[in-house]
Amino acid sequence: MTLRRRTLGVLIALGLTISACGGSGEPDRFSLTTPKGAAPEPQRAPVTDAERRVIRGWSAELQHGDVKAAAKYFSVPSEAVNLAPEPELLTTGDVVKLNDSFPCGAKLISGVERTVNQMLVADFEFVSRPGAECNDVGTRATFAFLIDADDHISRLILIVDENEPLPDDSIVA
Repeated sequence: MTLRRRTLGVLIALGLTISACGGSGEPDRFSLTTPKGAAPEPQRAPVTDAERRVIRGWSAELQHGDVKAAAKYFSVPSEAVNLAPEPELLTTGDVVKLNDSFPCGAKLISGVERTVNQMLVADFEFVSRPGAECNDVGTRATFAFLIDADDHISRLILIVDENEPLPDDSIVA
């Protein structure tokens, strides 16, 4: 009888040990959960009518070939990223030179959206413009804008997609 009780006791202990494996009440180490206190995505302010007007106005002036009028949409100083000739636009002349370096006009083809870092992003299609020879008609490009409190472009960024052909070398830095 003692052997039977001992065997029974060993079997019960073994059963409890086996059932306890993996049943610790702790979450599975492969399960995914959001940690408590994780920061929610930052709120994006809506795009204002003034910001839309600046982007549309710059685009329209560039399409008409009026690089001086297009330059008036920029603050001085301002910055041009991934664009030639100079990244820092310190004078009105630098801004005019930047706009004149575009061999094409830029027709807005998408809505303007705000990113989480407050930049405004929009898609454009290159079109012919008076006073320049555009070899990239129909090519699409995405630009990001930072519009300052005075409703002027303080940063213009050509967003380069490595899967898309680059526009004419004269505008890419």
